[in-house]
Amino acid sequence: MPRRSVFKHHRFPRDIILCAVRWYLRYPLSYQDVVDLPSERGAEVDRSTVFCWVQKFSPELTKRTEKHLRRASVDWHVDEAYAYRRVIRKINHRYDPHFDGIRHIDRQWRNNLVESDHAAMPMATTSRI
Repeated sequence: MPRRSVFKHHRFPRDIILCAVRWYLRYPLSYQDVVDLPSERGAEVDRSTVFCWVQKFSPELTKRTEKHLRRASVDWHVDEAYAYRRVIRKINHRYDPHFDGIRHIDRQWRNNLVESDHAAMPMATTSRI
């Protein structure tokens, strides 16, 4: 039996619905901002309609796109001024009293990634008129 389209009883075409939901999920836009974008292209949409679309279609979009996202590393490199053991224990305890997923490693040269990041900042330049 053919699968029924989830867009079947909607007033707007599938492309407009998906585009509006993607804009809302991807960029820090309000519902009014999302409404303004299609209206500039001739599609008058209400804020409550966009809200309903986001509620209905965002779980499926999230599920389909998560597997294609590149995962970030689970390692954090923090400057030594912020690597306090007591704070780390407190954070671990907040998750679970027996949780020890966050660990403090204090080996020589381990902070080179953080320190080299400071060097990548551009120098301020002054110009003379």
